[in-house]
Amino acid sequence: MVRPRLFDQDEVLDRAVIEFWRHGYAGLGLEDLLANIGLSRASMYRTFGAKADFYALALDRYRLTEGNNFHECLDEDRPVIDAVAAVFDLIVDQSMDPERPAGCFVVAATAERAPDDERTTGQVSEQVKILCALFEELLDRGRQSGEVAADLDVTRWARFLVSAIQGIRVIATSRPERVVLEDIAATCTEALAFGMRAPSSLATR
Repeated sequence: MVRPRLFDQDEVLDRAVIEFWRHGYAGLGLEDLLANIGLSRASMYRTFGAKADFYALALDRYRLTEGNNFHECLDEDRPVIDAVAAVFDLIVDQSMDPERPAGCFVVAATAERAPDDERTTGQVSEQVKILCALFEELLDRGRQSGEVAADLDVTRWARFLVSAIQGIRVIATSRPERVVLEDIAATCTEALAFGMRAPSSLATR
């Protein structure tokens, strides 16, 4: 007879996200992980698999949560530049939140696991593609509404915005000062505002 689960799977994954994010994969022993999230070894293997599987599921959980946050910022009723500014405001606020580990779980996974772990590499690559696609969709919507120059290279600008966000996350791990992060965010938003209106020779050079 299969024993019923006595825990909420999503809540456990949320706790695992924090632990893996804060300590990394290699820096977090299995016994410490299980003790910190209140899970038995048997329950972990039965529900989530081995440690590497658990890590991958936690990373996907983080990606889903962050993706939902981004979707809320990129609301269709917002002007393009306001939507982008909302994303950067979110990133800065998250970076200054004392309840969250520093930086970004995806960025941390990229540095620690992506070079040597094929599954993590795939997750990180997919995340970058998803974020780029979200910004491309936003900028394309702006072209259709007339907010954005018709010949703007939305793919290049989407990649720039994703790179800027990742840069802020990295800087926040070593220098989490709001004024520094806000300056970077404001400069990126101002650059986009200029690029949205600039002649194609400048906006796509």
